[in-house]
Amino acid sequence: MVLAQQAQDLVEIRRAGEVSFRAWASRFADTVAASLGTMAGRLVGTLLRALG
Repeated sequence: MVLAQQAQDLVEIRRAGEVSFRAWASRFADTVAASLGTMAGRLVGTLLRALG
């Protein structure tokens, strides 16, 4: 009974870690995408001003 509970606890800890990592990775990807979008927008703006 104790070993079964410990095994279940380890499964829950692992699952919580995976969920936490996925959330972190998602936030990181969103931040990178936003930064790339900002940089691309600034580049296009700069090019349009230089050409206009």
